[in-house]
Amino acid sequence: MTPFSDEKATGTVRSEQVGSVMTALRNRVLEGKLLPGTKLKEAELAAQFGVSRTPIREALVAAEREGLVTYETNRGYTVRQFTRRDLLESYEMRALLEGHGCRVVAERGLPSTWSGRCATAWTAPRR
Repeated sequence: MTPFSDEKATGTVRSEQVGSVMTALRNRVLEGKLLPGTKLKEAELAAQFGVSRTPIREALVAAEREGLVTYETNRGYTVRQFTRRDLLESYEMRALLEGHGCRVVAERGLPSTWSGRCATAWTAPRR
C-alpha cells in the first residue's frame, strides 16, 4: 500500500468513529442520559468511547450543528437547554411534516416495495 492509501484507510476509520460517537451522543441527549446544561469534556468522552479526542471533537462540532450542544469560547461544549418555545416549535414542525407526508402518500400511494415494511411496522409491538 502507498502512504496515501494508508491515510485514506485511517480517515475512513476516523469517520466511522465520528459517526459512532455522534450517534451515541445524540442518543444520550435525546434519552435524557446527558442532562441539559451538562458540560461535555473531551478527555472524559474519549475515555468513555475508547477513542482519541479527535473524533470526539469532530462529533461535538457535528452535534453543535444539529443544535444538540452549544459551544462557548474558553468554556467548551454544553448540552443544550431547550426552552418551552423550542419544544412547541419542534412539535409544530413535526405535525406539519407528518401532515404533508400523509397528503403525498394519499395522492401518490406507496411504492410496492414498501408494503412489506409497512405491514411489519403496523404489526410490531409498541414500546
